[in-house]
Amino acid sequence: MSWSNSVPDCSGGSTLTQQPQDASFDLGFLLDEDPVAFPSSQPDCIPALPVPISLLKLHVGGGDVEMPSRFKPPMSKDIIQQLSSKTFAENTQRKVAWAVSLLDSWCQNRLRMPSCCHEIQFCNIMAPSTVTKSHLAKVLTYFVTEIRCKDGGEYEGRTLYDIIICLQFHFERAGIFWKFIDDSEFQNLKWTLDNLMKEHCTGKLGTKTRASPISFEEENKMWLCGALGEDTPDKLRNTVLFLIGMSCALRSGEEHRRLRCPPFNPQIQVKRDIDGTEFLAYTEDERSKTFQGGLYSCPKKSKIVPIHGNKLRPDRDLVRLYQKYISLLPANGKSQALYKFSVSPNRQSPCTWYTDKPLGVNSLKKVVKTIAQQAGLTGKFLNHSLRATTATRLYQGGVDEQTIKEVTGHKSDAVRMYKHSNTQVLREALRKIVSETSENNMSKPGSSY
Repeated sequence: MSWSNSVPDCSGGSTLTQQPQDASFDLGFLLDEDPVAFPSSQPDCIPALPVPISLLKLHVGGGDVEMPSRFKPPMSKDIIQQLSSKTFAENTQRKVAWAVSLLDSWCQNRLRMPSCCHEIQFCNIMAPSTVTKSHLAKVLTYFVTEIRCKDGGEYEGRTLYDIIICLQFHFERAGIFWKFIDDSEFQNLKWTLDNLMKEHCTGKLGTKTRASPISFEEENKMWLCGALGEDTPDKLRNTVLFLIGMSCALRSGEEHRRLRCPPFNPQIQVKRDIDGTEFLAYTEDERSKTFQGGLYSCPKKSKIVPIHGNKLRPDRDLVRLYQKYISLLPANGKSQALYKFSVSPNRQSPCTWYTDKPLGVNSLKKVVKTIAQQAGLTGKFLNHSLRATTATRLYQGGVDEQTIKEVTGHKSDAVRMYKHSNTQVLREALRKIVSETSENNMSKPGSSY
């Protein structure tokens, strides 16, 4: 389809066409219902619209002048279908892809078996548009009982549950909104999954351990042994990551990798208080696990966390250490990543300690684990330990749960999983129980106490 009719301009000597050409239109409608005259002698006076997406070509005095249109070119069916499909956080998308791949591999393995083992049909299971509820329920029931880890070990109960939920997300993206746990047609799958998870909770197959929070004593040991500090490039970078992760309750993966350095609109900026004291302000990025920027994020504001200096221990002051780290990054670097590789010792200068190459994903993952090992600590210390430490210390400090959620960015009650008991408080509570029991026994007639 093409523009079959040209539109005369208000000046009387020009015509208007659009690129690409699709259908006829009215100039007044295009410009918010207000006809605008463009004198043929002044083509440079054409005002720019806010969002230049497609272009209109205005023929003025024998010449062509392009101006932006308020409308995009016609969208294809594939683009509309892509936009209307359900989307998830990047980490969830990876889990969904892994679960679908696992189901597909299991189906292929089943098809290679003798026909006597084919109690169910697998031909259409990976095509959501053709599979039926009863068929899928039966297949998933067999699937969840037969899958294993690559090394032959059993999956933990929570992992089995996550696999089923990820497969549910896969079907939802295809427009099939079946609830594998709640719908009555999937009752056998639900009971099977429930029994498998109960079996795994008996200790027979082990339980999943979470990242350990870091106590004040353990953190102090990290500083005293030199695992945290600022005397070497690697140590300074790791210390900044450690303190930022704990101060802002960052998640272990993407939120660390997405941090940007100046001048690339950094999430962490140096500001001054009303009394002139410098502090850091962390503003949650446009997208995070709980803030995707979509329809359901409209009522939610980005997380903002102020980070003030440590006046009692200047050597552990994040405000000072962060500014020192930024000052030692390469000038005019092109990489916006905050965490970068160190310059080799023989090429290091007093002004530049780091290259412009972003720290790799695997190196970033191991930072807290490496620090804990250097300090001789035992436990599951990972980057996520920093987030667990933040929530745990706030709980132990008597901070109310709503304020903790504002710091961690939780939208649900999942923040309570970080509510760990303080060892000293627990010890005092147990001592009190024993003491009160002893006093009660002593007060009874005939007591041997």
